[in-house]
Amino acid sequence: MRGYYPKIKELGAEVAVIMMGNSVQLTEFLRTRNFPFQVYGNAGVTAYRAYGLKRFTETGAYLDPFKSGREMLDAFSSIARFGSGIPDGDIAQLGGTFVVDGQGKILFAFRQQMASEPIPITQVIDTLKK
Repeated sequence: MRGYYPKIKELGAEVAVIMMGNSVQLTEFLRTRNFPFQVYGNAGVTAYRAYGLKRFTETGAYLDPFKSGREMLDAFSSIARFGSGIPDGDIAQLGGTFVVDGQGKILFAFRQQMASEPIPITQVIDTLKK
């Protein structure tokens, strides 16, 4: 998202990232990262529920051996690059990407079915151009 932020701003929009975790976890996460946009913590995952975001186990995708196998490979790859650490929050919680107008109307919604699904940034940009 960081790489597309200038284009999003150019189109008159703003980015807000919501992540799991309390204020202490959020502060620690942001301490070593310099995001050009706002990042908020949502310890109780209420924002995730409000936007209809599911847990990995609720999508049924884990029943597909190809998808769940790929997800495991992606997880191991991530551990190899960044280390495992101790996960905070619900590790099965999936994310999403939304374009919301100034009145709160959702113009675009993408809800992940697998944690490894990329943000559909071209669709976000196209929505903002309308």
